[in-house]
Amino acid sequence: MISEERNKNSSEQEFSPEEKVLQEFNKRYAIVRTSTTYILVQKTEDTFELDSRKSFIHFHENDFFLSHEGQLKNKALFWLKHARRRTYENLVFNPARPGCYGDSYNIFKGFAVIPGPGDCSLFWRHVKEVICCSREEHYIYVRKWMASIVQKPTLLATALVLRGLQGTGKNKFVDYFGKIFGIYFLTVTSLEHICGKFNSHLKYAYLIHANEAIWGGSKKEVGAIKALITDAKIVIEGKGKDAIPVDNCRHLIVSSNEEWAVPMDLDDRRFFVLDVAAHRKGDLEYFRLLDQEMQAEGLQALLYDLLHEDLSQFDPRQMPLNDCGFDIKMRSAGSIENYIYHALKEESFSAGADWGSCPCETLYGYYRDLCRKEALRQEPSSEFGKKLKKLVTVQKTRRSMEGVREWWYELPPLQEA
Repeated sequence: MISEERNKNSSEQEFSPEEKVLQEFNKRYAIVRTSTTYILVQKTEDTFELDSRKSFIHFHENDFFLSHEGQLKNKALFWLKHARRRTYENLVFNPARPGCYGDSYNIFKGFAVIPGPGDCSLFWRHVKEVICCSREEHYIYVRKWMASIVQKPTLLATALVLRGLQGTGKNKFVDYFGKIFGIYFLTVTSLEHICGKFNSHLKYAYLIHANEAIWGGSKKEVGAIKALITDAKIVIEGKGKDAIPVDNCRHLIVSSNEEWAVPMDLDDRRFFVLDVAAHRKGDLEYFRLLDQEMQAEGLQALLYDLLHEDLSQFDPRQMPLNDCGFDIKMRSAGSIENYIYHALKEESFSAGADWGSCPCETLYGYYRDLCRKEALRQEPSSEFGKKLKKLVTVQKTRRSMEGVREWWYELPPLQEA
């Protein structure tokens, strides 16, 4: 009888009204310390929202319970003051360590599928023959790039750019890759969703697919896109909320049927551009078999393959030789770069003016003529000289011509340039 009474008292103490409220609120809420302390509202097992203390109290202002002492207490205020309320010092996004740990609330809870041996050979065939146009070195790079996202999520360096007609299988590739990330796979149709100030939708993003998101040449978007690809931290900000810096493990794939898909400088090393093959466009049986494989055990096999891919010698910044995307670089380039490219291609500075050494003023005049003809923005002569030296090996010398000394550009032979 004494033992039964002790168990009864222990049970009553464990499940006292106070303990029930504490457990109820700890399951639904947590305190997260940022620059402004927030209440983390657990929506599902994997999703949450951040709310202010004031809003949280207001929501529960009529939510009371009767304490073991018979006093009526507000649940929210009771929980906020309790020593054992759920509290985190940091909000992190760390796929390398799924789930919350220590004093950190980890947004990432795990992949959407359980990896296991199986068959996804049709998927890899699609990557090789369609996405990479049967170019072996491109296929190896893409496969290891995918694996590095899974194995080394903090390794930020490059983004994939897929260009091709609709119906060729670009989205089929991205969507099946994205399925292993579950809610951490985000598709956007506008670069504003990536570059805009309010980006709380990115808080769950691990893999981002910019699907037919057209970049129209806006310079203000360039910095945000580049930061997403390479910066170690990203700022998440919702409307009316504080901006919160979190670890950046977000990786980007852009797919587009537009030629000017992304901003690329001449020396750009952030984008690996692939011109997708079109020979499977409209091949319903081909895509039916691919779907059948991936809907069976393909996703589990894909994650298994990626987790077991050897990355010991892989650096995403060391991209294979690739002529895809050169047109993007030229379109993104300024008028001086376009003029020099035009001169090299035509083997002359202008009609009747072959490539070679040339007076500085004369060469700048040829450049001005092209700007007027093509309606390009003209740069000053000082800027022309600076960029010319970056593009080709050139020296400036003084020559005397008919008693007049003037500056000349001494340019290398055409093949060397």
